[in-house]
Amino acid sequence: MSISPSELDVYVARIFSVWLVCALGALVILCTPDVAQAQMTEEETKQFTGYISEAKGAFDEGDFEKAISLLRQANHIYVDPRVLFNIARTYEKMDRCGQALAYYKAALRSGLDGSNAKAAEKEVKAAKNARTSTPLAPVASSSSPPLLTPSS
Repeated sequence: MSISPSELDVYVARIFSVWLVCALGALVILCTPDVAQAQMTEEETKQFTGYISEAKGAFDEGDFEKAISLLRQANHIYVDPRVLFNIARTYEKMDRCGQALAYYKAALRSGLDGSNAKAAEKEVKAAKNARTSTPLAPVASSSSPPLLTPSS
């Protein structure tokens, strides 16, 4: 059985297409946040937990700008929807509701779950219903955001 050059070209093109799809699929899987986060080094873990701890202290002292800065630094190391949620809550404490809403939405898109997800969904829904520049509902308690670690 012999294959003509035109049939060989079709066969090679199909093999290349299948290979390309597999390679792109592997690239997407390797670049997803969950896989990248699983590869956090010990030093990155220390930095992340340090930023979270410092942010909690800044929040407790009422230095919300510093808390947001530290939470953002932690989020650059390890994307965690709880960090995004805490940034939203901190913006809310500062009456910067537009920014809070953006971070609530980002937290939900990133897989926020549990009671924090319900709270974020409530704030997003309230903002949609209001469709005005009125502030989001105030934070129920003045307690600091929960301390986060990559394993919690």
